[in-house]
Amino acid sequence: MSLELQIQELSLELRNLSTYQLESYKEITESAAMHLYETNIYWKELIEEYQSSWDSLDTLAKMETKNKASWIKLTDYMYVEGVMAGKKKVLVDIGGEYFVYMTIPNAKDFFERRGAYGMEMMEFYEDLFYKKRLVYSAIDEALKRKLKVKLAKIGKMREQITDE
Repeated sequence: MSLELQIQELSLELRNLSTYQLESYKEITESAAMHLYETNIYWKELIEEYQSSWDSLDTLAKMETKNKASWIKLTDYMYVEGVMAGKKKVLVDIGGEYFVYMTIPNAKDFFERRGAYGMEMMEFYEDLFYKKRLVYSAIDEALKRKLKVKLAKIGKMREQITDE
């Protein structure tokens, strides 16, 4: 079944809900959509970090590094001077605070695979976010229709009261 048909069916089902139920459902859907959006941003940032790591490895592979003085980053604001012993292996953070020594080609392959997985996850969350926003819009429209009907009833009641 296409997404448009599913949204149309949802719109029909939403007509049977009370205003209170629609407001609650809207709040929950908005919260879920924001979570999906934030998760998508996380994956985008992670992909950028993997790409940056891959680029750094590419640069390192092209450098003459044996006994070359260099600055080693300790934190965002602190560096220490050091001498590179060679470029055969690098220490890679594989997640969960685990580090593994890898050759440069293996490390590049690792970051390529992680980047590809990150792209899959980012696309997955983008799709979920899009669908959740459609559901949110359907709920919002149903809520507006309900409120419009209620306001019309209130207007009619006011007219009857002023006519008497």
